[in-house]
Amino acid sequence: MTDNPRGVRRAAEHLGELGHDHITYVAGPEASWANGIRWRSPLEAGMELEINVRQIGPFSPTIGGGERTAEELCARPATAVLAFNDQMAIGLIRGLSWRGVNVPGDVSR
Repeated sequence: MTDNPRGVRRAAEHLGELGHDHITYVAGPEASWANGIRWRSPLEAGMELEINVRQIGPFSPTIGGGERTAEELCARPATAVLAFNDQMAIGLIRGLSWRGVNVPGDVSR
């Protein structure tokens, strides 16, 4: 089992050190226990680190689901993103690339 709170905390600290003050969490399945933990983790880290956190989704935890998130993320831009899982992150990077968004130049992941 992964240590989601600790991993997200470290990711948020890293993003904060890079100058990000806003993180978007791309949610997986709404009824997923893991999604609930993975959403609470950036919220708690954000409060402690004074980083704003928002959520978009839920989306399917697949590459295709990640590709679909790109449209919503482009409508509500962010400079840093945490995805529910690696498949969604791969799809998101692909979807952003198709829309001319440079990762990690325009958006950190």
